[in-house]
Amino acid sequence: MKRMFSNDPDAETCEEIEVFIDLLHSSFASNNLHRFELWEWEKSKDGSVFWCSMDGEAFESSEGVCGSECASYAPRNGKSGRCRFHGPCWKPTEKRFILTRKGLNDEKRRYGTTMLFCMEDK
Repeated sequence: MKRMFSNDPDAETCEEIEVFIDLLHSSFASNNLHRFELWEWEKSKDGSVFWCSMDGEAFESSEGVCGSECASYAPRNGKSGRCRFHGPCWKPTEKRFILTRKGLNDEKRRYGTTMLFCMEDK
């Protein structure tokens, strides 16, 4: 299951963990940053809104903007049905983590990838 995070509790957008790992790695090399405080987000399950990755914005499901009337509509199966750009919206939770860089010899398996980083529950 995909997990999304933000580094600001009041953020309006979230990113995958790899974005923060890359930022931490590049900042660590220049000695500017050694850790990130992250807040986890969860998928909104009520179905009232969806995210259009082509337009880059959220829409209310009741608006009827997704479908054959949309210029960007592209069915996932190539024929009809749900658009390939139709995705979930995410909402912030109270779960907070600290992402830190660990030693280069420490390879922990987290989230399906080998990372040189550690997430600690806060």
